[in-house]
Amino acid sequence: MDRKSSTARAAEAWRLHVRGRTWQEIADELGFKSRQSANKAVKSYLEKNPPADIDTMRRARGDLLADTTARLHDCMVDAIEAGKFRDAAELGKVVLDGVDKRAKLEGLHIAVPQVVDLNVTQTVVEMITDTRAKLQAAIDAEIVPLPEELER
Repeated sequence: MDRKSSTARAAEAWRLHVRGRTWQEIADELGFKSRQSANKAVKSYLEKNPPADIDTMRRARGDLLADTTARLHDCMVDAIEAGKFRDAAELGKVVLDGVDKRAKLEGLHIAVPQVVDLNVTQTVVEMITDTRAKLQAAIDAEIVPLPEELER
């Protein structure tokens, strides 16, 4: 097998593995001698073809989400025009989910600040005194006198 075919087979093995196929299934389907050789071919392929940097990957995923969302939106419009409102509603949910995922990917989800109103009625000295008293009570409560039989 020439290098180009071998690389294409390893790339296909990687795609099958990503989809959840076992190494044995991949080996059987693509003609590898064993599951180990399929695994080794994929490892070699991944070493020669490392993933892109995070910004490029984020951009690619964002473009894919935008394209998919646009196509689903067109399908939703077609469903509305055809009077298939249940289908349109389902597609609308998927479109909105895609929009939400794209917003998260682009960092548009901002944490909403929480306001905490706290009123402290004790001074630091009173807190230390109170804590010391509670600690002393806990220490005193742990002392358990031994029964007479065990004292001998």
